[in-house]
Amino acid sequence: MRLKREFLALVGLLITLNISAQKPTEYKLQKGDQFKVSVVVKQDIEQNMFGQTVTTTQEITSTDLYEVVEANSDEYLLKTTGLSRTLLTESPQGSMSMDSDLEGDEHLAFRALSGKSYYIRMNKYGKVMSIEGLDELSTAVKNDLEGTVLEGSADQLLTAYDVKTLTSAFDGQFYIYKEPRKRWNRETNMVVNNLPINITYDFSYSGDSEITAEGDMTLSGDFETMGQQMSAEMAGNQKSVFSLDSQTGLSTDISTVQKMEGSLSIQDTSIPMSFTTEVTVRIIR
Repeated sequence: MRLKREFLALVGLLITLNISAQKPTEYKLQKGDQFKVSVVVKQDIEQNMFGQTVTTTQEITSTDLYEVVEANSDEYLLKTTGLSRTLLTESPQGSMSMDSDLEGDEHLAFRALSGKSYYIRMNKYGKVMSIEGLDELSTAVKNDLEGTVLEGSADQLLTAYDVKTLTSAFDGQFYIYKEPRKRWNRETNMVVNNLPINITYDFSYSGDSEITAEGDMTLSGDFETMGQQMSAEMAGNQKSVFSLDSQTGLSTDISTVQKMEGSLSIQDTSIPMSFTTEVTVRIIR
């Protein structure tokens, strides 16, 4: 009997170890689940102008609340609400800051975007299937800006909330799991600050509760900023590490490093440039 008990205990231990070692392969969320996503983006931009190196630093933070309002075996509907936004830019020309929690016209844009909600429908692998509620969000932002110095800039401000931009941003944080009969890689095309960016990367498990994505980035094309025509040709690489919660499949921490080099052309003048971007994401239930 004692031998049988020890054998059963050993079998139970092996089963427990096997379960705990299983790698997360999809999201397992329940209706009513809530979690906060806090993002910190730090960027160093170097430009070589007339033999001198000019450095601009930028830090952007955001915190959003997600709530699972629908859940089934294949899809989830998430309500996302912006809680706070900050921006700090420092360059030889001076500094600029914006904070959604502060009063004043200089903070109005971020303040108008806070407290607004929309809905994201994703499959169990994290891929965006649809985004809903953007018309209502747009109307709410425009109502907040009516009669202010930014009333005429509302449409430009809302370009950050177009479907393609939001899909790229959400997929970058959540679409990390391999779908059946598909290769475990991604290609993303997005426009950030009027700059067209292409990213391709491959995924792999780098631990029982960790996924790593590595790939290449290119920034190539013509764009317009403040009425001035420009073109950019840059290339580099990106690496992201996702630390996973084995129970829900959610990331607990995401760290990303991007490095790019190339040139920016303005009126036939080519300016060598380099970007180094570090992104830290915390997801707290």
